[in-house]
Amino acid sequence: MESLTHPPRTAPGNPSPAAESPRTAQPPSYDQLADRFRPIFARIAQGAVQRENERLLAHDAVAWLAQAGFGALRVPVAQGGLGASVEQFFDLLIELGEADSNLPQILRAHFGFIERLFAEIDPALHGPWLRLAADGVIFGNATTELGEGPLGQMQTTLRRDGDGWRLEGDKYYSTGTLYAEWIAVSAQRHNDDGSNDRVIALVPSEAPGVERVDDWRGFGQRLSASGSTRFRNVRVDPAHVLLYVRDQPTPLTAQFQLTHLATLAGIARAIVRDAVDFVRPRKRVYSHGSGSTPRE
Repeated sequence: MESLTHPPRTAPGNPSPAAESPRTAQPPSYDQLADRFRPIFARIAQGAVQRENERLLAHDAVAWLAQAGFGALRVPVAQGGLGASVEQFFDLLIELGEADSNLPQILRAHFGFIERLFAEIDPALHGPWLRLAADGVIFGNATTELGEGPLGQMQTTLRRDGDGWRLEGDKYYSTGTLYAEWIAVSAQRHNDDGSNDRVIALVPSEAPGVERVDDWRGFGQRLSASGSTRFRNVRVDPAHVLLYVRDQPTPLTAQFQLTHLATLAGIARAIVRDAVDFVRPRKRVYSHGSGSTPRE
């Protein structure tokens, strides 16, 4: 894939006209994408059982995928991505789930953020974030909060601080965020005129005041790193705040649920694979059996 000069991985700015110029390259076919990623899937599968048994967080596996451009599957070719279709994306996600079911869940928030850009965010603001994804950056999430609250209101706040903003709050069930370089944080922005907006604040995962905690002990995959994320007086650049108004139908719910279904489809494939591998070498048979060997 042709290389580009991208904005810094830790400080995207406004897109330049040159960076937005269209390309002539066409998106790859599914066979081309599969040829690119299947060797990585096989490498991931080799260590899946050990990671699961010993609870070894899948940092290496996530890095292999990022370096190969997996996180840029849905990024348009014009932004340096692979330009995969929705169908191609979910077919590949099923193959990844067969290799290790933790990985689609880890990357669910990353791909959800990409699709949120397409569905709910002003297209004029897409450029810097899509190019970061094309550059191999993984996005995490910090959305869910504990306790009760009015519909549409967040406990996590974004308040004015000079020419920027300060982020404050606690999030829980931040799936995949331990593996991420940037975090998309749902927050309530308190505007200068007294009004409030629900926004996405994007912050580097290692920014001062950000704490990611591997404290999840609930349901789900053990390696998805669905722990707490805390924000204490975190400085946020105004260019890193994205306003979204959910006042019309959105495909995002389907996107997130299809990711779960792709994971389950991958698990089902892995069950068939593992059952076949278990039965094939067995020799012992019974007089009342239906074949001369167990595999028959």
